[in-house]
Amino acid sequence: MEDNLSQLLKLENLYDEYKHFKFHHIGIATTNIEKSFEDYQCLGYKKSDIYIDENIGVKGLFATNENMPALELLENLLNRHSLDIYINHFIKIFHQAYIVDDFKYCCDVLVNKLGCKIISDIYISTYFKGKCCYIRTPDKFILELIEDSSVRY
Repeated sequence: MEDNLSQLLKLENLYDEYKHFKFHHIGIATTNIEKSFEDYQCLGYKKSDIYIDENIGVKGLFATNENMPALELLENLLNRHSLDIYINHFIKIFHQAYIVDDFKYCCDVLVNKLGCKIISDIYISTYFKGKCCYIRTPDKFILELIEDSSVRY
């Protein structure tokens, strides 16, 4: 019983920490971003320019619609395999991304207070131009943290 109460108190005490996180997009693994975008275009989404991120071995684009969550469509670069595990297991939605105003602090909150694990290198995003990393929650969901440096789509 004490464990459940301490867990509840720990989560309630994180309210102030959550103000440092701003939802940005849902990451979607695909084998062809252009073809996948066609499905979202029918729902009124517009696409950004295509970008290449050699750091993680993907090509991507953002699909945005002011009335819907932003989507990041990603495909592997040639001879790279970053998304294979998701594609091979038919997992399309594989991460939620958050813009954070204090990268180190937010990583510390997730790791030390919620028991998450950083599962990637911390790198400078080709697209966002700030620090990024992927974090796995205790229930195995993937979060992407993006350092706030003039956020864009």
